[in-house]
Amino acid sequence: MGITVVGLAALAILRELRGTDRIPLVERTCACAPHAPGRRRWNRAAVERYITKAVGRDVCSHLPVIEVATTDRDSRLRCRGVTSHLATGEQNDWGFVDVGEGLRVASPELVYIQMTEHMPLPVQLMLGSELSGCYSRDAVSPREGDVSFGLEPITCKEMVLALLRRRGRLPHRDKVGQAVDHMVEYAWSPMESVLATMLELPRELGGYGMGPLRLNRELEMYELGDHETRIPDILFGFTGVGINYEGEPHMPTGELLSAAEKAAANPSPRAMRELEDQARRMRAKIVDDKRRDRELMEYGMSVITMTKDDLNNITRLDREIYELHRLVCRSARKPPLSRDEFLGDASRTRLRTSVHHGAP
Repeated sequence: MGITVVGLAALAILRELRGTDRIPLVERTCACAPHAPGRRRWNRAAVERYITKAVGRDVCSHLPVIEVATTDRDSRLRCRGVTSHLATGEQNDWGFVDVGEGLRVASPELVYIQMTEHMPLPVQLMLGSELSGCYSRDAVSPREGDVSFGLEPITCKEMVLALLRRRGRLPHRDKVGQAVDHMVEYAWSPMESVLATMLELPRELGGYGMGPLRLNRELEMYELGDHETRIPDILFGFTGVGINYEGEPHMPTGELLSAAEKAAANPSPRAMRELEDQARRMRAKIVDDKRRDRELMEYGMSVITMTKDDLNNITRLDREIYELHRLVCRSARKPPLSRDEFLGDASRTRLRTSVHHGAP
């Protein structure tokens, strides 16, 4: 048996495999026609069972439609809840990944291109940050489910562009080009991706127009004496201005609170040691952050710290981003826009809502 899955179902499969770190999603191949041995025939239930067996988890039954690719018209599946797309010639040119058990899925690059039809631009950009970044959302519940951190990127902007060059004509090509132009690579967390999306998008599209951005780029600091490296979360182009985003994965206050609650409920020596260990780790993290900020300042950089609370308060966020705009202009030796010109209307409120509540 064999089948090739595309669209939202392919995205769910990629997330599941990436989150469980079972298959290196590196090699690219072509699609295969749906094949069932003997006289067996495909239907929606059979497609779901086949994917679940290959992936190890039911990741598609919640989708209204499962999209599959076929290599000829005769092999198209004709069953309720399954849609077939013809992939021949340049449309079948190295845009797929073989994940084993006869299952092939659209590559991360092809999935990103296909999501132009399913997602508004800000949400698609967040997906691009995820696929080219170091985290992965849950396959079934991307908004509410667990997030996997510390992963290797499975695509990049250059790979998406390479696939676009191979593909020739595409529907919605202008929208695809826009999504690729503003794609921000190497985000370490969903909220970092939210912030980068708002900063990268032009003001006429509801963003702050602060791109291009560089995320999590290692800086070599030889001038500080000993050889040191520091990694600001977001840098504005090649200026010395940037942002460090401090979220829950970076500063796990929840773990300290949990240890404190356990020690209060049962003040055993073991519980007290765990509380002391958590407090010590928290203090070490705070001290390291302060040292990082001081070293970046000594290196001639202006890097401010932002938190989730800043993103949830659009008035505060507007004020802080405008000050960053002034710093970037000062670094580039050009006059800044006035506050009214820079902030414009309330479009960022709409964008923030789209990005927060439209997790891909």
